[in-house]
Amino acid sequence: MIALDLSFPQTLVVTVVGALVTALAAVAAGYVAANSLRQKRKDADEAATARQAALSRDFGIRSELAERTAVCAATMYINCQDAGRHLRTTAFRRSRILGRLDEAYRRFSVDSRALETLLELRFGTAALRPEQSSTAGGGAVVMYWHQVRDLLTLYYFNLRGGYPGRVLEGNSIDDDGAFHAGFDAVAFGATTERGLAEMRAKIRKEYDAALVNFVGALRADPILNR
Repeated sequence: MIALDLSFPQTLVVTVVGALVTALAAVAAGYVAANSLRQKRKDADEAATARQAALSRDFGIRSELAERTAVCAATMYINCQDAGRHLRTTAFRRSRILGRLDEAYRRFSVDSRALETLLELRFGTAALRPEQSSTAGGGAVVMYWHQVRDLLTLYYFNLRGGYPGRVLEGNSIDDDGAFHAGFDAVAFGATTERGLAEMRAKIRKEYDAALVNFVGALRADPILNR
């Protein structure tokens, strides 16, 4: 390197220019760092906003489904309870009660199946086995809603005094462990008044538990197809 013999003014200029360059470099570095920090904060804010929007969307979906399923199930359950209280009347009165119950069950069958399809879209298809309900795509929501449907189907036919075809077997728990109504309905001897009465008590107990499980799953299961 060739040493330069600079005059005082030249040395002063070099010194000042060097200081300015150093200062500008520091300012530029500070600007880059500040800009990077602002971008990180912006990204974090946007991510937090997106998470909050997703939570709000999920809550809206769960709330709407909770309301629709609650109304659907409660309407049929109350119709069954009301019919059960009034069936010990005259034949004419009995015919009117069963007619209203039939109409309620027809509406329930359509509405509850449509809701089950919607739940399958949102939460996945149920395995219909409790031990598999928490696996990926779990379907615990659908499993417990299916149980509610089967229990109310058993309740309806119980009040009608019998189970045509394979209604009893089809809604009872299967030999291979499929959950359905959640208990062995066939074992109740559903052709006698005593058997029917004992089954009604079992249905009501299982129905209350199924609703609790359904609501818990509705709150916890991940929503699909966002």
